[in-house]
Amino acid sequence: MCLEPALRSTAEITPGWLTTILRRQGLLQEERVADVTVESAHPTLVSYIATLRLSYATGSERPAAAALTKDAKAVSAGLD
Repeated sequence: MCLEPALRSTAEITPGWLTTILRRQGLLQEERVADVTVESAHPTLVSYIATLRLSYATGSERPAAAALTKDAKAVSAGLD
């Protein structure tokens, strides 16, 4: 299991960074994230929760949202 370093702010969530993370977790193959918009973000006692809207590069298939949501939660919790 490869844990990523903790992000210091949502500004660090770039399309390139997110594409790399999602590919490493097996959620993207040839697809590429073209844009990331932070729709909301708020701290909790032990974490920071952000809702992201992703846009994919032209020609990229959009992965199933349910799979990304489930697996992104597991990645952020260090579980996979």
